[in-house]
Amino acid sequence: KHREMLDKLMKTGLATYTYKKEFGGDGETKLGFIAEEMPKDVLSKDGKGVDVYELLSYSIGAMKAQQEEIKAQQEEMKAQGKKIEAMARELKALKGGRS
Repeated sequence: KHREMLDKLMKTGLATYTYKKEFGGDGETKLGFIAEEMPKDVLSKDGKGVDVYELLSYSIGAMKAQQEEIKAQQEEMKAQGKKIEAMARELKALKGGRS
């Protein structure tokens, strides 16, 4: 489930937009999301906006997926390091102890 969250969030893009002053905005450029491009799980009830609490929860799930991947990669690197050390010892033995 966490991996699905990560995959969906990775497909979403950040958008820049400007709230027009005539509609109550300050006219400055903002960074945000386009609701139609977001996972349905993070949309507001009317589907026209993003529920920040849902997005935060979803983002935490995605971070958990990343941490799981990082941990797996660290374990793989540790195993590869041990293999390299063993190969280096074997090579040294084959050379008769010479450096």
